[in-house]
Amino acid sequence: LSSSSFTNQHFLIFSQELIPITMDVRQLQMQFLDLARSLLAEGGLGEQFKKVQSTVGQSLAIDVLNNYLGASEASLTAITQELEQPKVDFDKLNLYAHRIKGGSLCIGAQKIIDICLEFQRCCQEKTRQGCLRYLHIL
Repeated sequence: LSSSSFTNQHFLIFSQELIPITMDVRQLQMQFLDLARSLLAEGGLGEQFKKVQSTVGQSLAIDVLNNYLGASEASLTAITQELEQPKVDFDKLNLYAHRIKGGSLCIGAQKIIDICLEFQRCCQEKTRQGCLRYLHIL
């Protein structure tokens, strides 16, 4: 599964077939905004994200959230890979959790901040099981 572009038309490559992607950037932005609104309503994002949105505008706020999600996904992947190692480097894990926590502070994702704090406590205690427990919550 991957995407490709031919003269401004985008395609999704799946099982050797080219499937045109009909959704334009505006539609994706609207879906992303709907997700952000849903997270705000559920308490997943705090007032900080609303402040970012009102300060920098909707488009840049979408970019901030998109960057946060991408960076967090990369950190979560790195955490998962590190926890699969025979000898875990808890300092690395702590750094990845710190990155997620920092991004979460920017958008006001307090629940994720709290989970990261607990994850970091497990890193300080060097408990793989504790880290795994909080990774699954993240």
